[in-house]
Amino acid sequence: MEKLFVFFIGVLFLTSCTKDNESITYFKFINTTNSDLKIIAPRTDAGHSIVLDSVTVINQGAEAEFFYIEDGENQTSKYPFGKSLIKASIVFNDSVRIDYFYNDTSSRNILIIDNYAGGKVSESTFRYTYTITEEDYNNALLIEN
Repeated sequence: MEKLFVFFIGVLFLTSCTKDNESITYFKFINTTNSDLKIIAPRTDAGHSIVLDSVTVINQGAEAEFFYIEDGENQTSKYPFGKSLIKASIVFNDSVRIDYFYNDTSSRNILIIDNYAGGKVSESTFRYTYTITEEDYNNALLIEN
C-alpha cells in the first residue's frame, strides 16, 4: 500500500510539472476571384518603422493556410497577421488594391477575426476562413505608379 501511495505522489508531482497544452489557430484564405492576388501585411516595430513585409500569393481559385500556436488550452489567436499589424492590403493582378486598417469597421476587413467564418473546433484547435470575392476585386482601387 505504501508503494502505491509513493507511486501516486510521484505521478501527481510529474503531471503538475508538465507544460500546459498548446492551442493552434488556423487561418485559411480562399480566392474565388478571377484574378491572382497577394495579401501584403507590413510588420512594424515599436518605432513604427517597417521591418518586414509578409506576402501571401494566392492564384485564382486557390487557397492558402497558415497557423499560430499559443500557450495553453482554449487560447485562440485573435490576430490573423500578428498583434503589431495595423494595415493589410489585397493586391489583384498587380494592378488594383484594397487596403484595410485595424480600426476600419468594414465587414470585409481582413484584419478583424469577426469577419471570418469558423471558430472553435476543440479545446485546443480553432479554424477560421476568409473568402476573397469578386466584390473585393470590384471595390479595389487602381494602383498608381
